[in-house]
Amino acid sequence: MLERIIKEGENDKVEFKETFRYDIKTNQKNKALKKEVTKAIAGFLNHQGGILLIGVNDDCEIEGLSRDLNTYGEESKIKKRDNLLKDINTTCRKHLGTRVIGLLTITYETVKEEEIIMIEVSPSDEAVFDEEDVFYLRNGPETITLVGQDLANYILKRYGRTEQLEESRLHLDEETFLSKARELEKDFDQNITFQKVKSDLNFRNIVYPLSPKGELFNIGEISELKDYLEKVSKYGPYFDGIPTPLFDDLRPNREGLQYIATTELIGSVLIQREGLVLYDWRYGMKKDPDNETLPVHLMAGFYLGILYFLSNFFTKVKYFDKIKIILRVSNLSNWQYSPHPKFMFNRPKYNFLHSSFRPIERIIAIRELLTKEVKEMILQETFNEILLCYGDSKGFSLPENLKKYLEEH
Repeated sequence: MLERIIKEGENDKVEFKETFRYDIKTNQKNKALKKEVTKAIAGFLNHQGGILLIGVNDDCEIEGLSRDLNTYGEESKIKKRDNLLKDINTTCRKHLGTRVIGLLTITYETVKEEEIIMIEVSPSDEAVFDEEDVFYLRNGPETITLVGQDLANYILKRYGRTEQLEESRLHLDEETFLSKARELEKDFDQNITFQKVKSDLNFRNIVYPLSPKGELFNIGEISELKDYLEKVSKYGPYFDGIPTPLFDDLRPNREGLQYIATTELIGSVLIQREGLVLYDWRYGMKKDPDNETLPVHLMAGFYLGILYFLSNFFTKVKYFDKIKIILRVSNLSNWQYSPHPKFMFNRPKYNFLHSSFRPIERIIAIRELLTKEVKEMILQETFNEILLCYGDSKGFSLPENLKKYLEEH
């Protein structure tokens, strides 16, 4: 049967891939090629299903799997075969979501004494988007992308509903993450309270990916992620020449990674395996006569450190491109604010003008968060809103030390 399928060539239900990750042009493994496999699978899922054969070229010639298998090192052939199957499964899960795995049957087959892989794809009863929220569809012998009204029309015709597309799916994802956040925050706050960290000012960030695809990292990957984050995110921006410690000692737990500060000014963090991040920073020096006004520049330094951490973390996992950041600031009403330096005699001070601070919500693309311009823009907009609560409409000025840090990093 497979010989006949191969002889007839590619069509709306059959696709050939010469290799899975071996690049025939460079004679090296190329992870980008795996994306072409998941793209074809997504196209079948969103159509009527189909068969993907790996080890067959576009000319219907059977090339086999030896080149792909050799990219898995000096293991035995049995071990290499196992690793290839695991790699295909992991790639599909990460790019298309855990749900689709049950719609795939992946087997080794032998045709004309050459071994190939056959992936039988059943049609999905829900629209399948990849990790970048792209919708692929099989159209004859090729896989195409649908967007805009064409996408809406197809989903309405195929599934009998439009699902409000982006808005509905994102809303569903947000409700899921916010529900989890509320539960996790209870334990998170209890752990912080247990350390008896003083808190005259509380800075809380809740961050989660939009359109997540299940777990972003599994239990086996926690140690690798821990080492990476402690290396690149241990210290935040330098404030008055002193690096602000963000994550001194991340520790694995059932949810992912966590660090609970035992003193103020450092901050506590929970990094959940589905991408939810809770970050809490506390400041308890209001009773000190030298620190009786809102420490705006210190807050900005720590917030910039958080933005660097978020860009490092979400760039590392690489499974989507947008995140939502919710910033909550508590106890602002207990503070006064002055735009003038502490050494100024009789400097004017302003009271908080509201009963509470309304959370700031922002959706940001990871690739944009990597740039210093966007980090600076976020700081500017965030602290402009905070200062407006004190009646200061002149706006926030980024301190020179943080400008320098942005330039150098």
